[in-house]
Amino acid sequence: MRAKFFIFLRIMTGLVFVVSGFIKLMQPYQNFLVTVQSYDILNGTAAVALTKAMPWAEFLAGIFLMLGLWSRLSLLVLWAFNTIFIGVIVSALVRRLPIQECGCFGESFSLQPRQMLWLDIALWLVFLCLAACFDATRAFSMDQYFDDK
Repeated sequence: MRAKFFIFLRIMTGLVFVVSGFIKLMQPYQNFLVTVQSYDILNGTAAVALTKAMPWAEFLAGIFLMLGLWSRLSLLVLWAFNTIFIGVIVSALVRRLPIQECGCFGESFSLQPRQMLWLDIALWLVFLCLAACFDATRAFSMDQYFDDK
């Protein structure tokens, strides 16, 4: 029963990032670029590079986490992204930037930065649980399948 719970958490957490990345990939990168620039942390070439790479990284790492392929690496990469997202949102809130939607799910699903902050904090705690119970997290994964071969 415990393993099923962690498998469910692993798959649902990966799915959040697959959806987030996929939605941004299906829209022109300039849409996400405007959002990234609105946080007033990156601009120019760095912002363009991030807006082109981040959706792919979210999408692929999310798929790997769902499948349990390179579970530890994908978990750590997504956890790092999540931690950075929390920092960026907190920074925007502290600086009282006039951001109406976080841009985390492109233009398809809109959340205000405060709402996204709570979701990101919840995800951060899920990552903590997945890492703390990593053996249960790896149950029914491709990593486990290849380890058994």
